[in-house]
Amino acid sequence: KKATANHGLQAFRYTEVQKSTRILGELDTVEEVKHQGNGPRNTKELYDSLGTLKEELFKDGYIDICEIRKENDSQEFYLSKFNKPSIAASDAHTCAEIGSKYVWIKADTTFNGLRQIIYEPEARVRICDSQPERKNDYQVIDNLKIHHNDIYNNNIYLNQNLNTIIGGRSSGKSILLGAVAKKIGTEKDVKFGRPEYNSYIISELVPNIDVEWRDGITGIQRKIDYFPQTYINNLAADSNEIVDLIESIIKNDTEKKLLLEQYLNDKIELSAEINNAIVSYFQLQSKRHTLEKEKIAIGAKEGIVKQLEIFKNEIEVINSQRGEARSIDETQFNLLKSELESRKNSYSHFDDEIKKLNQSQNILRFDDIEDNLMDIDTDARGELIKFYVELINEFSDRWRKKVSDVLHTIEVEKTHISDRINQIENDSLFLEVQKFYSECQAFTDIEAKRKIEQSKLDAIIDREKAIDQFDEKIESKKKEIFKLHNDYYNKCSQISEKLGFAQDDVKITCVCKFNNQEYSKMLSNRFNQRSFEIQDIVSYKYENNEKYLQQTQKIFEKVLNGSIPLKGNATKQQAIIDIFSNSYYELTYDVLYENDSLMEMSEGKKAFIIMRMLLDFNENTYPIFIDQPEDDLDNRAIYDDMVKYIRKKKLSRQIILVTHNPNIVVGADAELVICANQHGIGSKNQKGTKFEYCTGSIEFSSPRVKSHSTILNSQGIKEHICDILEGGDEAFKKRELRYKIPR
Repeated sequence: KKATANHGLQAFRYTEVQKSTRILGELDTVEEVKHQGNGPRNTKELYDSLGTLKEELFKDGYIDICEIRKENDSQEFYLSKFNKPSIAASDAHTCAEIGSKYVWIKADTTFNGLRQIIYEPEARVRICDSQPERKNDYQVIDNLKIHHNDIYNNNIYLNQNLNTIIGGRSSGKSILLGAVAKKIGTEKDVKFGRPEYNSYIISELVPNIDVEWRDGITGIQRKIDYFPQTYINNLAADSNEIVDLIESIIKNDTEKKLLLEQYLNDKIELSAEINNAIVSYFQLQSKRHTLEKEKIAIGAKEGIVKQLEIFKNEIEVINSQRGEARSIDETQFNLLKSELESRKNSYSHFDDEIKKLNQSQNILRFDDIEDNLMDIDTDARGELIKFYVELINEFSDRWRKKVSDVLHTIEVEKTHISDRINQIENDSLFLEVQKFYSECQAFTDIEAKRKIEQSKLDAIIDREKAIDQFDEKIESKKKEIFKLHNDYYNKCSQISEKLGFAQDDVKITCVCKFNNQEYSKMLSNRFNQRSFEIQDIVSYKYENNEKYLQQTQKIFEKVLNGSIPLKGNATKQQAIIDIFSNSYYELTYDVLYENDSLMEMSEGKKAFIIMRMLLDFNENTYPIFIDQPEDDLDNRAIYDDMVKYIRKKKLSRQIILVTHNPNIVVGADAELVICANQHGIGSKNQKGTKFEYCTGSIEFSSPRVKSHSTILNSQGIKEHICDILEGGDEAFKKRELRYKIPR
């Protein structure tokens, strides 16, 4: 929308008339305040329509508040360009137009209250139809009703935004905050290590306090965040508590919680898989060792082969006695004989297979699904269990059908082999030559011995084949162990990338880190360190995952071949399990703020970030109770970080805060200040009551009346802030200069 030369330039200045006259009087002529020449028209930018003089008036501080003509005019322009608040008047020309525009000002209904929008142009004034910053009624404490002889006040009303409780030492600040927190239902102690203090609050005050929420409800417990004195500081000093806090934050995110739970389950399952693989590996090794022993017990293969060669030569001599004419018959006979032996071996092998397959029909195992579905809705659980049983029955039927089909195929093949055996045994040539050999005693003796040696050789060859197969399985199982162990790293790395997240300028990071200390401790407990080589292994320093895997594989081989001595009665299998079935990778967390790591921050800055973690990494909107947060923070963190944070946080949550620091009260622009006092000489309360409280805004100012009988009613809230809080005057000056543009 095009802007005109006079667009949006009506302004109010809240200063003394005499001062205005004096300033204008310092100019040489009235002509100097006039804009020279015609102002530009139909400009595209609002700034271009101001004109030289008007811009100078803004910059030099002669204009405090701007009036914009319409709600959709750019109030943000004056705020961002000149740090000036904007208001709007109804500009009513008829009765019907009255009340058609709304300006919401957050202040006491006094001139001094109105003046606050100069110091808080962003927060104190809004141009909109509906009330700004409106919180849910059920999440705002409206007032406190106190019925106890130690406290003068019967009713204390609270603001929906920032409420600060100030006062001297032992004036009843923490008592009031703690009593309300306990009434609402907090389990935290108000004062750590002060049982008599906590007992007074619980037994005396809590039964005599009513907390009324803005929705009109009293006498019920609702959720709040309550941080007693030093609570955050103690939390920041405990690294385990910080880790627990970060994990609880992560678990607040449903997706990340499921990822973390799945990761922990994966680790358990992975450990079981590795353990089973290692047990299987050593079982394979044991079976291979048994086969090796059996092979040696049968005899020396080389000797048996030589002996068979001798028998072969002797048989050839006997065969020569039958003449050259029978050599062809002999060759055919040997072929048939060899085939017969092979067929009989196959027949015997099929018998073994049939026996095993018959046993396999009943090897099916299924988990009990009911325990895994305990948390599922009752109706859904019944439906799932029914479906699961149907799947089991269907699978079992299909499995048995498949096994039956395979058995049938084997039986058919077995019949074919049996027929062929009968055919060979009844072959005329085979019978004729066999008869010759049976009638030849020398051949019979040699053949009997040959069969014995041949059976030995066959047994050795069978075991060698089985050993080769076991070697392949053992190597495969070893690779499986290495792969599964590496999965610890893979899973840890993958999930670490998914668990980190940020909230505004605070970032939670998650990395996969190797626990070198635990790894070295495990090696030290398992191996005797009597050699430099073992000491070198135990003192291993992690560099990266690839080198770590090389290290573990090297140890694996040394444990197997016995070159690493084990402590006590430990077995090789147990040593391998300790190394490989446990993960030495773990998720480690850090928090980054302004490029600083949490663990490297000052104690004060760390405490501030801990508080933000407690409050920001969730969607909670219930009230926040904080007792003296400045005790946990350094001065820079209070002014640069805490004040800015509270100003932002109070927009979304009601805050009730005890403090001694004026920057928190004034800098954060507290909507309500509660002044606390304990009766004493020079600081008397009404009717001599032990504790008294008065409330008001920071702009409520009234000079002290020294003759007043009670301290709290003797002056305004602003004066109490300056008296009670060291540096209060300076805090007000900082606030008033915050938006001032330097000349």
